[in-house]
Amino acid sequence: MYMVRLYEARTDRDELLRNRTNTQDIERVNSYFEGDLLTFQERNTFTYLPYKTTGAHFHQVHVPNLPLLAVVSKAVSLDLPLIAQIPLNAALSWVNHPNAFLKLPVYRFLWGYEDTIVDTAKPFMSISGQLRYNKFGLLAAKNGNVVEKLTINTGQRDINRINIIEKLDGQTHLNYWGSPECNR
Repeated sequence: MYMVRLYEARTDRDELLRNRTNTQDIERVNSYFEGDLLTFQERNTFTYLPYKTTGAHFHQVHVPNLPLLAVVSKAVSLDLPLIAQIPLNAALSWVNHPNAFLKLPVYRFLWGYEDTIVDTAKPFMSISGQLRYNKFGLLAAKNGNVVEKLTINTGQRDINRINIIEKLDGQTHLNYWGSPECNR
């Protein structure tokens, strides 16, 4: 069972951070959550730990050009007629990374690099809320607050439902799943 409570430090906050104040001096001001559903927003902080890796973060690696592959994959799925493929091919030859693979430092692949395809898509994807970052990187949009709000079951009423995701951004069902089983 989860129970989240908010506490406010009514003492000198600087002194508390220096660990010189007894934590019992912190006054409980509000119970933020009690019940069988908990809604929260994740905050992720990724940190490079050099002692946990065999390579340096500036090490050059060959990686798939994911923005290019995404555009090509979308074009193939749309089954575009030849007349529409010609301008798409011309546009793709204009981008700064026209190859299927790139050579990048690890940190740029993870945290973001400038990409013409992403720059071109920004105005369109920003309007629909699909683009939440300025550069493309595997972890670029995940570092910091996650935009989606999750509502999970605490198992207070039914222990078999503990940690089940009940809602995503307030919705109990997502329209892109093909069957109701996927919305469980």
